[in-house]
Amino acid sequence: MKKSVIALMALAGVAMATEPVTLTPLTEEGWSHTVRTGKTATWSQNATSGTLTLDNSNWSQTSATYDLATNLGGTLGFSVDITRGSVSGGVSFVLIGTEKSLTLGTKGYTDGTLFYGTSDNVTASSYYLNEAWENGTTMDSSSLLSSACNYNATATLTGSTAVNAEGNTILTLTASSTSADSTATVNIDLGKNFVLDKIMFCGDGANNATGIWTISNLSVTGTPVIPEPSTATLSLLALCGLASRRRRK
Repeated sequence: MKKSVIALMALAGVAMATEPVTLTPLTEEGWSHTVRTGKTATWSQNATSGTLTLDNSNWSQTSATYDLATNLGGTLGFSVDITRGSVSGGVSFVLIGTEKSLTLGTKGYTDGTLFYGTSDNVTASSYYLNEAWENGTTMDSSSLLSSACNYNATATLTGSTAVNAEGNTILTLTASSTSADSTATVNIDLGKNFVLDKIMFCGDGANNATGIWTISNLSVTGTPVIPEPSTATLSLLALCGLASRRRRK
């Protein structure tokens, strides 16, 4: 009976105490690339160097998505480098949670200013700070760091979360760049119980745009979140416990 109860707990996904883990998705399999509109868009991945490059986005809009095998919660942290390799193109780096998504990137083809925005839409196929396309979504944006993504410059984004007195997850985001004189730090409210579900990169290219962006050194740290058992499962576990007690008597 004891073994049966343990097996049921495993099937139910009872939350267990776990240690934080660090993911380096750019060195793993699991990225899916989608071209939505336009002529052509291609991504290339170098697992050895840990880079993901949008090689070509000639009047195209495309996304690369990485679904986490296990959602991450608790104290989250991330770091990523984004290098701009063309003056005509835009990019968004997106953290998608179970209830809210956060987009970091540029608003147009030629402006190197870095922006951020959040949305309650967590099911879109793309996220942009300029305009949405097809199944994408547009986010209200705020300026983060001017000239963060100048041509051939690298912007480094780092973030960590903490829960405030109201129970909301607050992300402290820091941005720096090889083309900027200083760093910028902002606090972003991600709502209650933010749990990271997937990571996405969205690219948007102008005419004859090639070698647009390279994403590297991406790492994400958090505590694996296992779904809590349903009420029915809890009832079943209780019945198993009673049956076990009766057997002992």
